[in-house]
Amino acid sequence: MADHDPPPALNEPVIVPDIFVEGCEVDSVNGELRIVGWVNVPRSEAQDAERRIVGRWVMTDPAARAVVRDLRKVLSKGSN
Repeated sequence: MADHDPPPALNEPVIVPDIFVEGCEVDSVNGELRIVGWVNVPRSEAQDAERRIVGRWVMTDPAARAVVRDLRKVLSKGSN
């Protein structure tokens, strides 16, 4: 795809569920950005509190920079 071509259409042939996270850890490994998302599980009588991993993202440097750019744009608008 040439630089001036529009991006291909976004398609979801199989429904991918949304994943809610309460926090994430970001790391860079071998030029790839890795994000691990978790939810907080409170302590119970059966187990200690934990941060349970619910999703992982791995992306290239250009993709990560695009996410940062888009996050800044969306967050600058404030909450709805």
